[in-house]
Amino acid sequence: AEGDTGALSLLLVNGVTFYAYLQLSWVVLGRVAAVTHSVCNSLRRPVLCVFGWLQFGNEVTAVNAAGIALASLGTLAYAQVRIREGKSAE
Repeated sequence: AEGDTGALSLLLVNGVTFYAYLQLSWVVLGRVAAVTHSVCNSLRRPVLCVFGWLQFGNEVTAVNAAGIALASLGTLAYAQVRIREGKSAE
């Protein structure tokens, strides 16, 4: 019974924090350009992976590192293209 209470507590905390994340995301979207929001959101996953590995000390395989690098570089390349397109449109 105590395990069920712990699982329900974690589920509740997960729901509340996800709701807060979504609300904050809308606030940020209202203050920055959609492209900026998209780039930041895309970088969120690899950054969280790196912090997770640093926090918990999990082994980072070559495939994991390649995935993080690919996701980060792809996001940065996309941002650079969008910035250049925006400057050429002015």
